[in-house]
Amino acid sequence: MPLKCLFISIINAEICILFLLFSFLMKNIFILVLITFSIGSSLAQKTDSTQTPSFFKGQITATNNGVSLIPNFSLNKPALLFDLSIGKGKLSFDPMIRFALNGKPWAFVFWWRYKLISGKKFNMGLGAHPAFMFRTENISTGGITKEVMTTQRYVAWEASPTFRMNQNVSLGLYYIGSHGLAKDLIQWGSFVAARAMLSNFVFK
Repeated sequence: MPLKCLFISIINAEICILFLLFSFLMKNIFILVLITFSIGSSLAQKTDSTQTPSFFKGQITATNNGVSLIPNFSLNKPALLFDLSIGKGKLSFDPMIRFALNGKPWAFVFWWRYKLISGKKFNMGLGAHPAFMFRTENISTGGITKEVMTTQRYVAWEASPTFRMNQNVSLGLYYIGSHGLAKDLIQWGSFVAARAMLSNFVFK
């Protein structure tokens, strides 16, 4: 089998798997939500003061622009976002599943996060993930142009130090770095943001 045909076959197989996953999510969305709340409620009831609490939570969001922190990863189209988080103590697994509203996958990101330092004044969180970004491209074979979906693979890591100034104000930084796992991708990328958090203000 020619290499180009083999490549197209592999891509088509990936697309079939992804669409089956999306169909399952859409058909069973209410069941998934009920399971999420049921497990979260069960974990909360079983936790006592002598144990490290476990947690399981989820969120479904619809957006009209599909924006990402890293501009190259933005969809710029309406999208449906599935965010889950499961963990215990300082470690959590936070998958982020993204689909365009037309059913095409946008991004699958599988975060692992660890709270390295949790103090009264200073907190430090670390994280890393593999990511799969999906793009539609036109490939010509034998004079016939076919639209196929390609997968871009990345690994990324983050650090989020936060310093609490007082009970109302916290200051922090957010850093994320990425590395493309193919030669035609951006090999190394970095994003840094400063942030300020205000809390416990009383407005009269």
